[in-house]
Amino acid sequence: NIKAKIMTISYPITTLNARLNAIAALADAGATGALILIQDGTRPATGGALTNTLATLVMSTTAFITSTVGVLTANAITDDSSAAASGTGTWFRVTDSSGVVVMDGDIGTDMVITPSAVITAASPVSASAMTITSANA
Repeated sequence: NIKAKIMTISYPITTLNARLNAIAALADAGATGALILIQDGTRPATGGALTNTLATLVMSTTAFITSTVGVLTANAITDDSSAAASGTGTWFRVTDSSGVVVMDGDIGTDMVITPSAVITAASPVSASAMTITSANA
């Protein structure tokens, strides 16, 4: 028996891009633009029940520009002109337009909301940019 403990795995840029472009393809799987759902409360296990949707941002029908350098950059993101609820955004979910989960992330580390993660019902919420970076450890 041979046992190996792999400490650090490195991928060529083509593998990093393939992983990112697979995420983009999942986001584009619905009929219209993917959704960014900003939530408050405790983040569940990935794909678990939503807690409380504060705002919903709509991504372009082609959500991301094809990755060629290990970075996935979103195309235009449409503002939520009137937030659904008041609260502090603690996590977010990206789904395709049919509601199929693509990814979950934490606000403050995976997504930064400026000037504050505090959202007020009926107020506009916008995103100026979204990037996902895939890199070697």
